[in-house]
Amino acid sequence: VDIIQGSKRTLLNCISPHLYMHKDEIFSWAKKYNIELKTKTFLNDNDKLIAYSYYYYKAFPDKDKERQEMYLRSGIEIVENTFGTGVNILVINVNKLDKVNKDPNIKIKPASKNHIILHLGYTFGKQSHDIIKPVLMLFGDKARSLNILGKCGGLTGQRSDIIVADSIFTDKTHELVSLNVGELGLDTLKNATKCDIHKGPLLTVAGTILQNYELLNFYKHVMGCVGLEMEGFYYAAEVENSVKHRLVNSKFISRFFYYVSDLPLDPTQVLSQEGSNVSWDEGVCSMNAIQRHILNQMK
Repeated sequence: VDIIQGSKRTLLNCISPHLYMHKDEIFSWAKKYNIELKTKTFLNDNDKLIAYSYYYYKAFPDKDKERQEMYLRSGIEIVENTFGTGVNILVINVNKLDKVNKDPNIKIKPASKNHIILHLGYTFGKQSHDIIKPVLMLFGDKARSLNILGKCGGLTGQRSDIIVADSIFTDKTHELVSLNVGELGLDTLKNATKCDIHKGPLLTVAGTILQNYELLNFYKHVMGCVGLEMEGFYYAAEVENSVKHRLVNSKFISRFFYYVSDLPLDPTQVLSQEGSNVSWDEGVCSMNAIQRHILNQMK
């Protein structure tokens, strides 16, 4: 079992067979009706296909229904009942995924005869601990990796860069958790994205620190942080605890990848201006690249 936490839409855009079966049709429709995209720069043609598909499925709800019905036949089950958590769940049988009709940039290679990907939607703060703990208890040594795909504030680099955490600590206690990151393959990711990748400690914050430049500079220059976000520590701490108690394998891999959505130290590059940089409806190219990279690591 590989666990992913991140954007459901981004993952489905990589593995939806309906999307790739209708690739030519989507491109022809977009060209015929001169569909104008908000995103101006794409990493590859597949990112453009993903962007056009958002408007295509809105224009043709019957096609969207076909897409939804095809998921289950392709090993993709969407759990609608969130049981009060508000967290969407996908259960993916990797062995049943369509090996032909998928993002051409990913290689689907099941790790076993019963390879499952459990995808968790976005969580908030300490809720992350409350959700990941029972998941790790449920799967035990069958769980082999946790993969966080999110966005963070960058203390280095530029917006749309990628940050990879090798350790995470919290601003509340300064408790540090080191991550077993495995083979990250960052050179491959950098070649695919043509953007800078920053690896280092990440800071999990409660929120108020975002407005305190003195503390931000302290964490950047003294503690060496490359970025900050609001959930990662709770995931990492529970993984560390599960490894210590031998609940999960000592070789359990934790991959924490983020795209830089804002620069908290630059008042002209704050989160409220993210919309001028990316369009989540059309898919975020950096996030697409991270998702592909993570899927290619699961083999």
